[in-house]
Amino acid sequence: MRLSCDVHVVYSLLTSPATAKPVKATLALGIKPRVKTLLTTTTKTLGDVTLLLCTGKQTKKYEVRNNVLKVFKKYVGHGKATLVLRNPSHQLYISKADPVHLEKFLKLVVLHMKPSQDQIPVHLPELPNARDLLHLDERPKLKLTITQRQNYPLRDGFPSTVETLVIQNCMLAKVDSRIIELVHLRILDLTHNKIRELPSSLANLDKLAELRLAENRLSSFPSSICQTSLSCSLKTLDLSDNQLVSLPAQFGEMVGLVSLNLANNQLHTLPYTFHRLKALQKLLLLNNKLRCLPCNMHYLHLDTLDVSGNEFANEKSVCIMQSRLGVLSLMELCGRVMNCYRIQYNSSCLPLHLCSFLDACRTCMCGKPCFVSFEHCLGPVDSRRMARTVITDSSRDIPMEAFLCSIECKKRFTGKGQLVL
Repeated sequence: MRLSCDVHVVYSLLTSPATAKPVKATLALGIKPRVKTLLTTTTKTLGDVTLLLCTGKQTKKYEVRNNVLKVFKKYVGHGKATLVLRNPSHQLYISKADPVHLEKFLKLVVLHMKPSQDQIPVHLPELPNARDLLHLDERPKLKLTITQRQNYPLRDGFPSTVETLVIQNCMLAKVDSRIIELVHLRILDLTHNKIRELPSSLANLDKLAELRLAENRLSSFPSSICQTSLSCSLKTLDLSDNQLVSLPAQFGEMVGLVSLNLANNQLHTLPYTFHRLKALQKLLLLNNKLRCLPCNMHYLHLDTLDVSGNEFANEKSVCIMQSRLGVLSLMELCGRVMNCYRIQYNSSCLPLHLCSFLDACRTCMCGKPCFVSFEHCLGPVDSRRMARTVITDSSRDIPMEAFLCSIECKKRFTGKGQLVL
């Protein structure tokens, strides 16, 4: 059993520490061999359980049985622990260790420091040579790739230090709860599995910058994820080749997204809040069932937009789909004020039906919000005004869906048979 960590050795009887600061070291637990020479024959037998401390400059050996007085493991979750020894009178302060490996290591130490007859003996390997131990690569594992189901860890778990985790072709039906515990994770690739839904606990990965879930069986994207710290940390999201029919209105809160791939799904519409993705540069919407795009997408500064392979409506001029312009109700006025001043709300302070009303906010082409009082229209827009590079099937114009909050906006944005951006 080996453990890579930082160790600070302190003499209990002296005021000054043996080492000025913690040093990188490797701890090993094993059985020290005993060599006996009788005449011309040499025999090697196994002796006591020994703790080996190996640094770049020196090596020390400590007996474990009846020599380790105390083990302090209150902060083992942070990779820290302390061993108090009798002979020599040392204290070993352990830090920067893998919490999972440290916990297993300490369990073996406790098991052998005062063994009893009722305990089942644990067979330890022979203590390794100090020179061999120095050449072992014990650096924290930052990347783990699993591409076959038989290599998927069922008992051991994942290294807690991993930052990039790739699990492909493993037929996962859900996101493993052990993945959620990897607090250092920055890139998570679960491509080509059978995941049907995403857990809301995925938001605990507050350092996650890249999430790839292509070629799964997702039918929805949880709205709870969109309103957490993940909405700012996540830069790349790949949801291609799934079964998505729609996205939640809260998807507009994913303001950190730079690249979004929604290709090869069953999307009929995009949420009205899509224009809030100000950092978005690359948007792939090919091979869906979109009839139109929300007109407020022109607020985005896209570099690449791919909308090929969709079922866009063949609109040559502006078509009024629904007209609800009239005297504004009190609820409409309150909703517009809350939206303009960005007043936060949730189900704990407002009834559920009011939260649903506020979530259904549309944005007029002038930038103002509207809820019930609006004019819903559909019209063509020159695709070259949507992004620097636009990939379409044939026509240069893309049908856009617009909501107009007043008669003045209707006159302003529906001239010349096209929606005027």
